[in-house]
Amino acid sequence: MLKKKTGLFLFSCTFHDSLPQRPQQIFGEWRNAREALVAFFYVDPPSYARFARKTLGTLLRHRKGSSASAIYDQEHLITGWLLPFVLVPFDLGPPDQLQRVIIKNFFLRRALRTYRHDVQRKIAIVATPFWEPVVCKDDFDLICYDYMDSIEMYRRFRDFARIRMNHERMLEKSDIIFVTAKTLRDEVVAAGVAEQKVIHVSNGVNIDFFNNTLESFVPTDYAKNDKKTVGYIGGAADWVDLDLVYGAASRLPNVDFVFVGDKPSATKIKAKPNNFYFLGRKEYSKIPSYIALFDVALIPFKICAISNAVDPIKLYEYFALGKPVVATSINELQKLDDGSLLRIANTEEEFAAAISFFLAADNTEWQRSRVQIAQENSWSSKAEQIVTTAMRKLATREYN
Repeated sequence: MLKKKTGLFLFSCTFHDSLPQRPQQIFGEWRNAREALVAFFYVDPPSYARFARKTLGTLLRHRKGSSASAIYDQEHLITGWLLPFVLVPFDLGPPDQLQRVIIKNFFLRRALRTYRHDVQRKIAIVATPFWEPVVCKDDFDLICYDYMDSIEMYRRFRDFARIRMNHERMLEKSDIIFVTAKTLRDEVVAAGVAEQKVIHVSNGVNIDFFNNTLESFVPTDYAKNDKKTVGYIGGAADWVDLDLVYGAASRLPNVDFVFVGDKPSATKIKAKPNNFYFLGRKEYSKIPSYIALFDVALIPFKICAISNAVDPIKLYEYFALGKPVVATSINELQKLDDGSLLRIANTEEEFAAAISFFLAADNTEWQRSRVQIAQENSWSSKAEQIVTTAMRKLATREYN
């Protein structure tokens, strides 16, 4: 065990107060379990809008004589208003080399001085290549890259070439690379990264949260009736195959299909079958109550480079409540296609058949097996795996 206090800085890809994803979940578990040994810090991604809002809010609070506050314990949150305006977001900032000098001297060292407490060793865990200019070996004793989604996710950004370059630099400079899927591991190793540096840490679920919040909310925008209900949690994004699900719904007119999340375009809504319902985005605390309504849950992703490298968090959330899953042939899900836990389907006919099978045949034994998988993939176990791996690596470096 290291005798000196260690600071772990999670450079996140999502804001601390947005819909909880892998970074917030893991950070929360770290704070609950390891704070005595490690001081954890959550670094919000930069944003023009958040910069302006945080700056204004901070000024108003200071005028009232109060200090800045945040949803996370403020002393453990490094948030948007600390970032220089010229650097937000990175792809709209100055040339790369100038940007690195400014970020390093204005933001990073200032932030580390402000939040250092008794920290004498620093670990960086980077969740997006946007942060690559910030994280340098002369500022951190250990650098880890949490590569959770394919770099192709960023192709829609206008500065994708720079993002890819930053990604490649992160692979080169990182002491440890965590990946969520085997496809990502294979990609990283093929890029020349030593296999021993790549650690597979899949996504997970807080099963206690899903069980304990069920009775706190009862949905009123969809009433469970005598019909069976098939559902999906998540926005109707480009990678969701709505046409596939519409086709399955048309083949099963006596079954309700429910999507909980951001709605698609008006054109897509008008094309839906009569037994299909878009309920819109919900607070995360209400999600378990909607999943509880489902008799079968869906993961209908289009097959592409992005989806084939994803480990869907929603799978573990569905399994936390014992729900059977019908999904397209995503690489990470194929190992679960045993006929009882999950079924893979790629056509309208196959989707309808797999749904019908689970509606007729699902049973308590299969449900218990799914819950067991969710328990084995808790966010607490994932958080522990990441921090333990990093601390061991740091200790090895310290004592050698």
